Amino acid sequence: MPQMFRAANQQVLVCAQIETAAGLEQAGAIAKTDGIDLLFFGPGDMAVSLGVGMDDPRLAEAFERVLAVAGKAGKLVGTFAMNAEGAHRAAAAGARLLVLGSDLALLKQAGTEVSESLKRRLQRP
Repeated sequence: MPQMFRAANQQVLVCAQIETAAGLEQAGAIAKTDGIDLLFFGPGDMAVSLGVGMDDPRLAEAFERVLAVAGKAGKLVGTFAMNAEGAHRAAAAGARLLVLGSDLALLKQAGTEVSESLKRRLQRP
C-alpha cells in the first residue's frame, strides 16, 4: 500500500495559491515548503488585496516577486490570464501553468457572439 501512495503522489501537482498581500509576504517560505510543486499567482484577488487596479505596476511587481522566489526554490509558477495576449506575456515571464478565462467569462463571450451573429443575420436589407 505505501508503494501505491508513493506512485500516486508522483502523479499529483500540488499548487499553493498566492492571492493576498500576506501570501506575497510569505511566498518565499511557501515556495520552500516540501511537497509544493507550483505557486499559482491570482492577479484579481491580489489586486484587491493590494488595493490596486489590474494595470498597476505594483501588481506586475508582485507577479515578478512570485516568479523570482519560485525560481529560486525550483518551483513552477502558474497564473490566470484574461486573454491570449496576457497568457503570452505570462508565459514569456516564466509562468508554466496558464488559466485562460473563467467559466463565466467564456459563457458570456459565447453568448455575446451568438447574439451578435443572430442580430446580423436577422437584419433586413
